[in-house]
Amino acid sequence: MALRALIGGPCDDLSYVDLIAELGITMAPVMEEQGVISRGEIDPATFRENMLAEVQRLGSLVVGRSEIGAWSRMP
Repeated sequence: MALRALIGGPCDDLSYVDLIAELGITMAPVMEEQGVISRGEIDPATFRENMLAEVQRLGSLVVGRSEIGAWSRMP
């Protein structure tokens, strides 16, 4: 088995933030519908920049999605 994940910090190429921000923007309508966020809480025009500013301000570690793979052999 193997597990792979995107991990980065404020000094890395912050494309990880881009991926996570795009996911948040894409899922915003569903999150609003489910009551997870308030209507308009995620502004697509500023969400990425706000998220990036918080990562840099806090010196955060960003963990993106994980992918798990498994394989086997037949006897």
